[in-house]
Amino acid sequence: MTPEEVVAFIENCDSESAVSAAKELVASGMDAQDVTVRTAERAIYNIEKKFTLGAVGLAPMMKVVKAANDVREALGTVPDFGKAVVCTVDNHTNGRALMALLLQVAGFDVNEVSKDYVMDDIRRLCMDPDVHVCTASSAFATTEVKLKEINQCLIDAGIRDRIVFNVGGSPVSGFAAEKVGADVYADNAADTVMLIVERIHLLKKEGKI
Repeated sequence: MTPEEVVAFIENCDSESAVSAAKELVASGMDAQDVTVRTAERAIYNIEKKFTLGAVGLAPMMKVVKAANDVREALGTVPDFGKAVVCTVDNHTNGRALMALLLQVAGFDVNEVSKDYVMDDIRRLCMDPDVHVCTASSAFATTEVKLKEINQCLIDAGIRDRIVFNVGGSPVSGFAAEKVGADVYADNAADTVMLIVERIHLLKKEGKI
């Protein structure tokens, strides 16, 4: 049995076979968390990528997510990623909604800032010690200053080291993301969420969260 075979079971929504195979991997000596990362989290990433590309709808995606979560529960590795604050600095509500959905699917408790760029709301929500992610989307290149303001706000509040900061949207490039202080960047939502999850695992390993 291989992790790839478990992923295939999950993607076929065969929870029983996926759980049995995942347990077999653990019994063979693999760490349960490693099995989870290489199977359940990989399957979730794969289906999120298909969803963002329009290859599958919401209902099929959620069926795969359920199978992945069945594996997590069976192995005792249900993620404790904490909370994510999702906002937009202009009217990029579609990007905000997509990130909120995919982060929730990945295992985060999502707080979505309902209004466009309300710094007081962003600061207040991020002060919650369980918040470990802040992601901001933008539809216009002219909003770079506002993205920088969010990063500086987290620094001034003394909470920057426990929060993964991400920015995205059609005008945002890797260079622009680095310029405003983002920790992770990808040109699509599914890859972004995968990078955020990887960064959270790293922060946990380093004892920062």
